Amino acid sequence: MILLIDLDGTLLFNSMDKFQPSYFKALGAYLEQIIHPDRMLPALIAGTRKMLANDDPLVTLESAFDQHFYPALGLEKAHVDARIMEFYEREFPALGSLTHQFPEAIDFVRSKLSAGDRIVVATNPLFPRVATLARLAWAGLPADRFNFDLITTYEFMHFSKPHPEYFAEILAYLGYPDEGVIMIGNDLKEDIHPAGSLGIPGFWLTISEPIQGEASPHHPSGDYHDLVTYLESDFEPNDLYATCSIPVLMTFLNATLAALHGYQLLSQHRADQSSDKLSRLISERMREERALIESSPIRDKLTLNIDPSDGRSIDDLSAFARYRLAWKKALSSLEDETENPAGSDLCSLLQTSVANDRKMLIDCTQWLKALPEITNHPG
Repeated sequence: MILLIDLDGTLLFNSMDKFQPSYFKALGAYLEQIIHPDRMLPALIAGTRKMLANDDPLVTLESAFDQHFYPALGLEKAHVDARIMEFYEREFPALGSLTHQFPEAIDFVRSKLSAGDRIVVATNPLFPRVATLARLAWAGLPADRFNFDLITTYEFMHFSKPHPEYFAEILAYLGYPDEGVIMIGNDLKEDIHPAGSLGIPGFWLTISEPIQGEASPHHPSGDYHDLVTYLESDFEPNDLYATCSIPVLMTFLNATLAALHGYQLLSQHRADQSSDKLSRLISERMREERALIESSPIRDKLTLNIDPSDGRSIDDLSAFARYRLAWKKALSSLEDETENPAGSDLCSLLQTSVANDRKMLIDCTQWLKALPEITNHPG
């Protein structure tokens, strides 16, 4: 089983009403010699909003933030970034005094990992890795002692909560696994509902400031004891990729591009041959996709008007993304014509493309354990 578990309010008691003002104040004071807090804080908030709004699978959340934050301050990232990293390493850990642990959360995680289950720390990736690792340490779940499969941070994630693409991107990094998946969190709007829109069952954890809403059989709720009972007795996994929901299938296809981009960024900094291998995979996948589109019964209804290579190598990810996004846009106009998408040519085309993505990303997952930038595994 794969458990996607939120951090703040789920694994860690962290009241944002208290934490956020203290965090802003501390960061502003640490950067005051470079930029006054009256200028820095509005830029920080606006940059965070840019991350929340990002829907580009080739733009990481870090890049979305940087593209606004530093120009708004009239500064180069190189002039500020080192100081910001110093803050997270030296001052940010002290903010842990505003939080406290959930012993039952620690017991739950330890038990599930011992049982062979896989855990993703599915926290909204608006913080850099160093800050997220600090929050895990506050929770009593330090990453060097708990073998998490994935820890979502802004360096490699492209989507944030509550976008369904955020949850699809996690699955893409895991190679779209066959195991049952569940989302566990204290926020219906940010955690349970958007995951559920992809068919991922959810459990609404109500031990700490749960975001209010109406419980239903579609999202059982309770404390960690109730969660254990639910997982042992009532949990039924869904076959997420057998869906005929056109929006869901398109969400998976978008998430694939994001994961490939994340792998591309990380592989470029490695001394091994992973970058060349990734290029070959993209090249093969693009040829496969073009053949699929050309042979589709609905090909005559599409007007792509795009040269996917655009003068670049066929193994260029941006070329693959342009081609995929072009045919997805063209296909979206056909959705309304499909009264019953089950068994339709459109549904079949999308399902086949998602299945082919899954085959490709399985090859990519072998790099996960060698990429400490994504997981806590040593490189």
